[in-house]
Amino acid sequence: MDLVGNTPIIKLRNVTPDRGAEVWLKYEAGNPTGSYKDRVAMSVLNNAISRHDVSPGDTVVEYTGGSTGSSFAFVSAALGLKFVAVFSDAFSRSKQLTMEAFGAEVIVEDSYGKGITPELIERMKGRAMSLCDDGNAYYVDQFGSPDVTVGYEPMGQEIADAVGCDVDILCASVGTGGALMGTWQGLVKSGSKAGVVAFEPAQSPFLTTGKGVRTK
Repeated sequence: MDLVGNTPIIKLRNVTPDRGAEVWLKYEAGNPTGSYKDRVAMSVLNNAISRHDVSPGDTVVEYTGGSTGSSFAFVSAALGLKFVAVFSDAFSRSKQLTMEAFGAEVIVEDSYGKGITPELIERMKGRAMSLCDDGNAYYVDQFGSPDVTVGYEPMGQEIADAVGCDVDILCASVGTGGALMGTWQGLVKSGSKAGVVAFEPAQSPFLTTGKGVRTK
């Protein structure tokens, strides 16, 4: 887990206009599973252990499309925890294989060929919650845990250390917004007054329209 964070920051040169703003890219693919979600998994599970919510040998559960699950499988293995992922065949098979390679148990909910739908997500969440109720396991709660945002603060601090506090705008794609806001909080704690721009998927324009995943 010492390899999580402190990822490279790269100044873009060939795709920026002459006399335009400097644009820097935080290369989070440099984390062990290739995702900034490693930061979240480390924060959530380390804090759960420090609060004595879980101990080595215990089981933690989350429903996931695979990226976050891969990170939790990796960190769980490093901490001696058992990770159970509620997954679906609507997501990439490679994600399932990655989680299993780290020793996770993967429970696959059938999408019945309908792809990713609100009904499928609710079914996955329900399955995860029932596992926690029935098996005395710890629910990770990637969409609600305050430890998620905290886990991203070091990324903002790393950006400030690399380019200075004179950052005008922080831009990031968003799901729940945890990565964007956590990174921004890290920048602010480093003395930055950066603005924030969020990019959301057209298929789930919750921030701009108040509505979540669109279905056909």
